[in-house]
Amino acid sequence: MQQLIPRPDVDVNLQGFCRPPLVLAILQGDTDTAKLLLARGADLHADALDFTGRTPLACAAECGHTEIVQLLLERSDVDPHRVDSDRLTPLLHAIAADKSDVVMMLLRRGDAVCCSFDLVLHSPAIYCAVLEHPEWLALWPRCDCLGCGYYHLNDPAYVSRPDWKQYVRDYYL
Repeated sequence: MQQLIPRPDVDVNLQGFCRPPLVLAILQGDTDTAKLLLARGADLHADALDFTGRTPLACAAECGHTEIVQLLLERSDVDPHRVDSDRLTPLLHAIAADKSDVVMMLLRRGDAVCCSFDLVLHSPAIYCAVLEHPEWLALWPRCDCLGCGYYHLNDPAYVSRPDWKQYVRDYYL
């Protein structure tokens, strides 16, 4: 692969197995090949799978490849908040896959979109609560996701309640 990528007659965005080469490299956790493809102009917004609209960043986040996530986040042409056809952001993909290092990396950036929802109107904060990660909620931006003036999902007094996980499950799911 590393001998083919530098050749000018090789299309680094040619779809194979319904995925572009950059996404195939990311799914394998192959950082070196991902770097080569990016240097050759691989499309950062190419869909990973037919009809899903997942970007390379979403795939890297879901797989937990922190080095590739960091590589992509350092680029100015990557949108860390782009949603796919299921309305999932890269952060939601990482949360749903329980990839703690990636979740923490994305939350520590300080620009998490707290009011994003998937197709069944679950916010990332709800997933954090259900998956029992109060440390993720502690980094969550303070916002009123439901428009009700109450910020209970990232309120320390709320998440310290012994029944907070069950309450979220009962109320939201």
